Amino acid sequence: MRASNQAGNSAVADESTGLETPLITELQPARCTSWQSELTSLTRHNTSLTTELSALLSLRRKRKRRKEQGGGGERDCANCQARTTPEWRRGPSGKRDLCNGCGLRWAKKV
Repeated sequence: MRASNQAGNSAVADESTGLETPLITELQPARCTSWQSELTSLTRHNTSLTTELSALLSLRRKRKRRKEQGGGGERDCANCQARTTPEWRRGPSGKRDLCNGCGLRWAKKV
């Protein structure tokens, strides 16, 4: 026979003892494992996951940036001869020899 206990959880009444037993074991007030043992188990599992994650991250390749051709010295924009720019852009030659502004203007024309 189904009954509802004070918390509103459904339970099955045991007619021989007259006690209600919860349908879900997590709802029982007294469980066979203590929270300390569950915490220890979760800590061990978390530690194993952490070591697995660090092993996987160490296998990941790092990106290498290309070194600029020509020794990395001063550059001049092929169009306006600017020496500083937030980004060097590809121009008609295919090399990154245009400053940001000239590169955007050239790309809009093409």
